[in-house]
Amino acid sequence: FLGSCLLSLCARAEQAESLVPGEVAAQALGTYVGTSDLKDPETPSQKGTVGLYEISIYAPLPLYENDAWQWFAGPFYEMHRFTFDGIENLDDFTLYSAAVSAGAIYTGLDRWELAASLTPGFFTDFRKTDSEDFKTLFHGMASWQYSKSVRLVGGVAYDTAFGKDELYPVGGVRWDPTPSLSLQLVLPEPTVVWAPSDGLILHAHLLPAGGMWNVRDTTHESREYDFKEESWRAGVGAELRVGGSVWVHLSGGMDFEREYRIENNDEDYLLKSAVDDTWYVRAGVVLR
Repeated sequence: FLGSCLLSLCARAEQAESLVPGEVAAQALGTYVGTSDLKDPETPSQKGTVGLYEISIYAPLPLYENDAWQWFAGPFYEMHRFTFDGIENLDDFTLYSAAVSAGAIYTGLDRWELAASLTPGFFTDFRKTDSEDFKTLFHGMASWQYSKSVRLVGGVAYDTAFGKDELYPVGGVRWDPTPSLSLQLVLPEPTVVWAPSDGLILHAHLLPAGGMWNVRDTTHESREYDFKEESWRAGVGAELRVGGSVWVHLSGGMDFEREYRIENNDEDYLLKSAVDDTWYVRAGVVLR
């Protein structure tokens, strides 16, 4: 989601002949993460395996547009299915992020672009919903056209990409040295995109892939916990235009620096485990 917001802000590098396509208009992607070992260094009995698959849907629909403003709003939905094996008193978890993203991009200043979005919604297992399941994410960015091929980007984000509710800076540079190559070196999600033709995109990427959800103990639903996932993903991928604005996406790589915790404010926890590195593959449809 953050990557989509960054891309929409940086999309216009003022190269009319560029082969690199513009921002994502909508996407529906599925991700499978390979089964891996997990263990709690403090509790040897907490040792087993975990598998994960995800579904992600994002569709920011245009609401209004003029020479200076673009307003958008649309659904943001993710489902994470964690399957545990060998961990005592721990069942599988299906976790949901169900929200609406709304925001605007302003281009009325010379050489500047400004963008901001709010994403209120529920981040929970939906076993029993209350106010603790609700939160609002925020992303705000500004970019400045340094030259025809270089755009500087800075901003701030409040989300759970690092496994907890956190406010953190975003910044970097986008450099388009040729019409077919774009180096979007914006932390924490740097991406390199090469478009050898107007119907094919190849890319390499690095991004934080964490999250946090409010969940209930499967045996005592009155007990609430935070399910915290910390992870980074690095990989490569391709998108192929199959007609008009429709692209097929395929990517994969490594999921690493992983840790899962299920804990509450009373320092009571169901799980506190380091998770081995593994592979992942992602596929789906993107509209541009």
